[in-house]
Amino acid sequence: APSYTQQSLHSLGNSSASQDISKWTVVDQTGSKIAQSDTEWNVLGSVQRQVEAGYELFAIANPDKFSGNLLHAYGRQLVFSFAVDPEPGPGQRSISKGDVILTSASGQQLSATALPTANMTEFSIPIIERYWEPLRSTNDFYFFLTNITSLKFRLTYPSVSPQQVSTGLSDVKLSTAAMSASSPSSDVPWVELCTCPSQHTGPR
Repeated sequence: APSYTQQSLHSLGNSSASQDISKWTVVDQTGSKIAQSDTEWNVLGSVQRQVEAGYELFAIANPDKFSGNLLHAYGRQLVFSFAVDPEPGPGQRSISKGDVILTSASGQQLSATALPTANMTEFSIPIIERYWEPLRSTNDFYFFLTNITSLKFRLTYPSVSPQQVSTGLSDVKLSTAAMSASSPSSDVPWVELCTCPSQHTGPR
């Protein structure tokens, strides 16, 4: 689409980690904020903590970058590097919450699975409805993406006994597009340009 330009959302990269980390938030499974000093959440996007049995932590991404209208990220890839030690064992994965969670302004949530290991691994989750649960129609997924309030990553998994947990999260990236007043240097092929019949008007 000639009136859009490509835009890359990037957080916790080598050059941006120190500026971004203060805008990330760590919460527990109830949504209560955890103090940075309690989690040793640092500029490398890692967290180390002794957690109680059944306790879980999540990281909420920098809202300046990963919230608002993400409709033009449809069809693109959410890419990030992630590791959890110890790895989640049998019965320690909660499918209803997922490993990566998108929340909309209506409070609705969609989740995807990343299957982390103890080794830092790059994951790629398509921003396409069939990769997120619960499954929605394409049009419903479009609407869901228009007002995202948070992008959340699981940092720990419930265990049957207290344990020391080490988590690494870095290079969170998402390609999207933004309106451009001038002609961009390259088109954005994933954004469709639609025209309305003369008697109708509407957004692209």
